[in-house]
Formats: sequence, C-alpha cells, structure tokens
Amino acid sequence: MGHLLTVTAEVDQLLGESIFDRVDLYNAILQVLLQLETRLLRTPRNISMIATEISGFPKFDSVDEPEIREALWDLARASHGMLYVAEDGTVSVLGSIDELQRRVVNLTGADVPPRRKGTFRIDEG
Repeated sequence: MGHLLTVTAEVDQLLGESIFDRVDLYNAILQVLLQLETRLLRTPRNISMIATEISGFPKFDSVDEPEIREALWDLARASHGMLYVAEDGTVSVLGSIDELQRRVVNLTGADVPPRRKGTFRIDEG
C-alpha cells in the first residue's frame, strides 16, 4: 500500500508541473517586452501585464503568474542589470531589447545579431 501512495504522489507532482519548456517561456517574455515597447509608453511594465500577454499564446494558456515571475527573475539575473524586477512586480528594461536578448542568450539559446560588424572583412573583389 505504501508503494501505491508513493506512485500516486509522483503522478500528482508530474501533473502539477508546467507543460511548457522554460526556454520557450524566456523567449515569449522577450517577445512580449518587444511588443510592449511601442504600446502604453507612459505605463510602467509589470508582471501582470506580461503574464496577460503571454497567457494569450496557445502554448502558454496554462501558465500562471508565479511561473512568469520566476522566469523574469531568471532573465533579470542573467541580464547583468539590464532587466530589473522590483518586489512590487514592476519590470524595467534599462536599455534596448536587442541588448537584453544578447545578454540572456545563455538562457534563451536564440540567434541574436552582434552589436556591430567586426573589422575583419573578406575582400569580394
């Protein structure tokens, strides 16, 4: 009987876990921050605002705010100060989204363009 309780507890734990990939959530957050960049220009960003946008993506229809908060904290830690998440839920990007994407590439695995082209050129002539 003890074995059955252990299996039941493990199944309950698995069913309670998120059914989406963390990397996909990081990329969705960056996508939402980019989309919000030109909207509500005088309104501070917050976790609820980002969560509302992300929950509209079919892949994240079961996501909840605590998961997004945790992912934002992960991104903030990886951003070297460019993304700031305050205790009250306010989210601030202290620079361009492009630079933020470059700083968190180790979490997102995304292909991001370099800041500028290098000086090494192949002569095509």
